[in-house]
Amino acid sequence: MRTCSIICILLCFIMLLSACGGKDTSSSSAAPASSTASQSDPSSSDASDDASDSAEQLPPVLGSFSAEDLDGNAFTQDHFKDYSLVFVNLWTTYCGYCIEEMPYLKELSDEYASKGVLFLGIVGDTLDMDGNPDAAQIDLAKQIVAETGADYTHLVPTDPVLLAIMSQLPSVPSTFLVDSSGSQVGSAVMGMQTKENYQAMIDAALEELGK
Repeated sequence: MRTCSIICILLCFIMLLSACGGKDTSSSSAAPASSTASQSDPSSSDASDDASDSAEQLPPVLGSFSAEDLDGNAFTQDHFKDYSLVFVNLWTTYCGYCIEEMPYLKELSDEYASKGVLFLGIVGDTLDMDGNPDAAQIDLAKQIVAETGADYTHLVPTDPVLLAIMSQLPSVPSTFLVDSSGSQVGSAVMGMQTKENYQAMIDAALEELGK
């Protein structure tokens, strides 16, 4: 039953990520999802519908999970406990915009390390159709990481929690922040952002957390 569920989520994810998201450098990209939802359907007077739309635009809480990084090292949600904030970036090997922003994500990773911010990549296309790690795709992802210098942790999303998150995000790159318990902080952003936009996103989250 669990295998069937994983395959269904994976198929859903593949359909959602059929194209790479474009650049989105406007300040509205970081607006709360609830505001975005209400602006997209101003004629709606049903509060429950608005709330449902908002929920669909946010990734779920990044709860307990167990996965491996690109080198096969175990990684769980327990790693978050040593950090104030976790910057989660979903990307794929075919997405040019994802790769273009990775060098300055590495810069941000170094700049915010002293503030307790962990950078975490999730490589969406490193599984085969059966939900198993794809060695060739993992090797390609490792090559991209080496070429961009983005040597922070990147995960192969075998865990249902990670697959469920990816199934709810409409494009790559997509980025969201969670605290040390895995609870989301602020809103997710879709599409490539400038380094300055990501800085503002992180700073606002740290301020919200009182860090």
